[in-house]
Amino acid sequence: MLINAFALPGAGYFLIGERIRAIAISALSILFLTAASVQYGLAVVKRLSMMIPVDMGANATSVALYEAWQINKNAIFLYIAAIFLLWLYCLVDVIMKRKKFRSITIGG
Repeated sequence: MLINAFALPGAGYFLIGERIRAIAISALSILFLTAASVQYGLAVVKRLSMMIPVDMGANATSVALYEAWQINKNAIFLYIAAIFLLWLYCLVDVIMKRKKFRSITIGG
């Protein structure tokens, strides 16, 4: 349960033997994380490519980072919220399955 709580969503399923579900949920969370990173990175590159070379410098980079964040912050928050909801679902599901498994092994 601690692995699922403090690691990648879906990692706890490896411990309870559900490898397919673990791989699917881990892949989905990696996809969300990668999509957010790529979207922000591409926006920064686009902003930097639109600037005049004379304007390039520390301030221009800061401006590009800020503008890219302002444009993509809603999408990035949605990706982070999706990862959080996936993590929360996995945590509750693993706890429930663990309780069910314990009641079966203790009771029978």
